[in-house]
Amino acid sequence: MSIRVVRLGFSLPPLHRWISPTRCYIADILQPVLIDNDNVDRLAIAVHELLENCIKYSNGDQVRLEFEINRDGDEAIAGIRTTNSALSLHVANLCRRIDALNAAKDPIEHYDEVIRDSLIQGGSSLGLARVRAESNVHLSYQIQKDVVVVLGEMHVRVRKVT
Repeated sequence: MSIRVVRLGFSLPPLHRWISPTRCYIADILQPVLIDNDNVDRLAIAVHELLENCIKYSNGDQVRLEFEINRDGDEAIAGIRTTNSALSLHVANLCRRIDALNAAKDPIEHYDEVIRDSLIQGGSSLGLARVRAESNVHLSYQIQKDVVVVLGEMHVRVRKVT
């Protein structure tokens, strides 16, 4: 049976000033929950990058971030979910990038390739590749018309509650 360890949800206006405080808030909550501080940092990076993309490409007046950790025995999975409305051009680009990430045999090599491409083409577009390579968070998406949901999952170890 799965036990929810942490669950947070935020609806925010799509303003960049929310990104860093949200990242810090999530990291502060995770510190006493997770065994490995590296996982706290990895999840904080993933939250930052995914929320930044959600805000950057939103064409609505609200974005949504949900974060949870569910434990089943000794196994636990951290989940990040961002939701926004986006233009079809941005939706297609997001799908293409996540599909390429998931098809890559080595996330770090793929990240290096994205970095090289960004130097040639200008602009960054590194966020999703960074999440996969540095945070080891597996990404997926759900699209329904102009509503985009990006999901990130990562196996973590949580402290035992006594």
